[in-house]
Amino acid sequence: MKNFDTNNNEERELTAKEQNRKAQFERLLAASAEARAIREMMINEAKSAAQALFLEGQPLNYFILKYVYTPAAEGTTDFKKFNEWKKEGYTIIKGSKAFPVWSQPTKREKKEEDGDTPKPAVSLMEDAPGTESDKTRYERERFNMCYLFSNLQVTRREPAAADEEETAPAMVAAAMAHPEPIAVF
Repeated sequence: MKNFDTNNNEERELTAKEQNRKAQFERLLAASAEARAIREMMINEAKSAAQALFLEGQPLNYFILKYVYTPAAEGTTDFKKFNEWKKEGYTIIKGSKAFPVWSQPTKREKKEEDGDTPKPAVSLMEDAPGTESDKTRYERERFNMCYLFSNLQVTRREPAAADEEETAPAMVAAAMAHPEPIAVF
């Protein structure tokens, strides 16, 4: 695979990491297209206006996780980021592949016309409605990929051997402070 390097205006080979990221991005684009089709079908088949409104208000990640990724791995009930699983005392099973989803939008910096000094992009909320084209909005906002793991890809962490050794002296000290009575015949 080749990629065009904008800094040097020449083509170069993609590294293994870049190829993997490109494959994950293509996987996410395919999942997004499938999720959009599912969302449109569900909206068209909605039994009430409230149900259709609910479906329209859901982000694309809702449909990707619930209808695209979940049926592939039955029993999946929860998706979380790596650090979220780690905080809850779980570790990711070796060899598990993350599920790519869209992250929160990030703002890009615009470059001034006359110089290379970037200036921060104005927030979309500050713009007057209808004053910005979709192309301009796309140039300023960007959705990155975020990686999630399912509950089937994690295991509960075992306490380390060092933790067990530290608790043994504490147990001995507690036994010495409150000794059990000894029965003498």
